[in-house]
Amino acid sequence: MEKIRIMKKAIKGITLLSLVVTIIVLLILAGVAINFSIGDGGILKRAEDAASKYEEASIKEVIDIYKLNEAMGGEETLKEYLIENRIISEEEIEEEGLIKLSENIYGISTYEELKYLSESVNKGEEYRGKTIYILNDIDCKAEYNEETGELISGENFVPIGSSNTSIEKEIEGEGETKAFRGKLEGMGYKIERIYIKKNEEGSYCTGLIGYLGEEGEVRELSIEKSYIQGYYETGAIVGRNRGKIINCTNESKVVGDYYLTGGIAGRINATKRNSLVEKCFNKGEVYSLADMEKGWQTAGIVANASGNNEYQV
Repeated sequence: MEKIRIMKKAIKGITLLSLVVTIIVLLILAGVAINFSIGDGGILKRAEDAASKYEEASIKEVIDIYKLNEAMGGEETLKEYLIENRIISEEEIEEEGLIKLSENIYGISTYEELKYLSESVNKGEEYRGKTIYILNDIDCKAEYNEETGELISGENFVPIGSSNTSIEKEIEGEGETKAFRGKLEGMGYKIERIYIKKNEEGSYCTGLIGYLGEEGEVRELSIEKSYIQGYYETGAIVGRNRGKIINCTNESKVVGDYYLTGGIAGRINATKRNSLVEKCFNKGEVYSLADMEKGWQTAGIVANASGNNEYQV
C-alpha cells in the first residue's frame, strides 16, 4: 500500500496504512457495524477512499496556502514550495511521466512532462476527475521564422487531444475523438516558445489542448512567444472546446488555414453540459490565410460558439 507523502503540520509521519486503521478504529468506537470485505462496499475500501480524500484535501490546502504566500509577494515557484513542504521530492520529479502528488492530483514542471500528457491523452487517457497543476513557467524552446512560420529549431508539439471528424458528425456517433476531460490548473504560469503546426487539409482541433471535452477545464494559463497554426478549429489555448476556459491569456501568433480561428479557442460547442470561456484575454496576432470562398470566422477570443445555447463567452 502506497505510503502517504509527509504533509507539513498536517499528516507528518502518518502512513496511508495507519490512517486506514485509524478510520476503522473510529468506526468501531462509534458502534458502526464492520464489514471487512475488500469489495467496493467493504470497510477496507471505504477507509482507503476516505484516506485518499483526506490526502488530496491536505495537498490542496498546501497549494491554497502557496497562493496566499504568492499574493503577498512570495517568489518561490509552486514546485519549490511543494519540495520544501515535502509533498514531492527531487527523485519523484525525475521519474518518467507526470509528477504524482496523489491518486488524482498531478504536476507538470517540464516540456517533457507536457509531452507525456499529450501522448497519454492521445492514447485514450481522459484524466476525468483528475487535476493537473503547472508547477512553474515552462519553456518549450522552439524557434520559428517570424515571416514564414517555419520551424527553425525545437519540435512540433502534438496538441493534447484530437478528433478526426467535425463536431456535427461526432454528435451523430461518427469518427474517433480523444478529449482531455480533467482540470489543468495553470497557477498563473506561462508556457512559452511552443510550436504547434497541424494545418493539413481536413485536420481538426489545434491548440495547446486540441480537444477540451465535457467536464474538462483549463484555468490561469498563458501562452507566450509561441506559434500555433491549424486548419479547422484553431486556438492558442484550445482548438475545440466543450469544457471551461477561465482566466487564460494568449500572447502568441495564431494562424488558421481554413475555418474557425480564435486567439483563445477556435470553437465552443455545448450540447450536453455548460461550456464557457470566461475572463480570457488575447494580446497576440490572430489571422486566417483563407479567402472568403474557402473559409471564415476569425476572432480575438473565440471564432464560433454553437450548440444548445448553454455556452458563455
